[in-house]
Amino acid sequence: MGELPGETVGDLQRLRMGIYNFIDRNILLPIGDLMYGSSVRSRLLEFRRYDRMTPKEISDLQNDKLRKLVRHCYEHVPYYTKLFDRLGIKPEDIRKPEDLKKLPILTKQIIRDNYDDLIPIDMPKSRLIKSSTGGSTGTPLQFCKDAKEWSGQKAATLRAWEWYGLHLGDKIFSLGGNSIVKKKKKFSYKNIYDEVIMRNFKHSSADVTDDGMQKHYESLMRLKPTAIRGYGSSLYIFAWYIEKKQLPVCPVRVVLTTGEVLVREYRRKIEQVFKAP
Repeated sequence: MGELPGETVGDLQRLRMGIYNFIDRNILLPIGDLMYGSSVRSRLLEFRRYDRMTPKEISDLQNDKLRKLVRHCYEHVPYYTKLFDRLGIKPEDIRKPEDLKKLPILTKQIIRDNYDDLIPIDMPKSRLIKSSTGGSTGTPLQFCKDAKEWSGQKAATLRAWEWYGLHLGDKIFSLGGNSIVKKKKKFSYKNIYDEVIMRNFKHSSADVTDDGMQKHYESLMRLKPTAIRGYGSSLYIFAWYIEKKQLPVCPVRVVLTTGEVLVREYRRKIEQVFKAP
C-alpha cells in the first residue's frame, strides 16, 4: 500500500487526539479523582460556570468566599486567631478585598516561623499534602495543602489552558526548574497523573549545555505536543539553541510561560522560533 497523503495523516492524528481527549475527560480524570480523593473534574465544571456570570455576580461570589475563609481562619487557624485578637480585629471586619489591608502581609519568614500554627486544627494530618516552592528566589518554602485545594489548583490550570485553546488530553512539553519539574520516581502516582491525565511531559532546565538542549529537542520532536510550557528564560535558551543549529520544529498551537516576567526579547525569540503566540 502507498503512503497516506499528508492531509489524511493529519486528519487521523486529529481524530486520535479527539478520542483521547474524550477518554481523558470522561474516564481517566474521574478515575484519577477516585484514586487521589480529589475533585478536579467537578471543580473544572464549577469554574466553567463562572464564565457565564456577570461581573457583579463574580464580585459577590468572591466576597462571600472571602468572608467564609476569614471566619474559618479565625476559628481554626491558631496563627490567625492570635493575630486577630492582638490587632483587635473580628472576622466580620473583613468583608471585601479592600479590607485585607487591615492585616499585615504574610511573608515567607512568617510562614517558616509559624509553620505549625498555620495548619488548621480541624484538618486531619492524613489529608495534608506536603509541597514547596521552586526556590528560584532563595530557599524553597515548605507548605501544606489538602486534596480540595490541590483539586482547585489543577482545575484552575485546566480552565486557563482551555482559554488558550488547549483541552485535557492535548500533549504539553514543559521545560523549567524545580517549581515545574519535581524530583519523583518514574512510576510514581504523581508522574502517572502528570503524563497520562494532564498529558504534561516535564523536562528539567538545569542542564543548559548544547548536549542538554539537544536531548530536550529530540524529546520535543518525538512528543509533537500541542503546546510548549516553561520558564521564559528556559524557553528563550531552548529557542536560541534551535535557531543556532537551524533545526526544524514541529508545529505547536501556543507557548505558555510561567515563573518569571516574559521580557520582550524572550517573547520575540520564542514566537519566532516556535511560530506560535
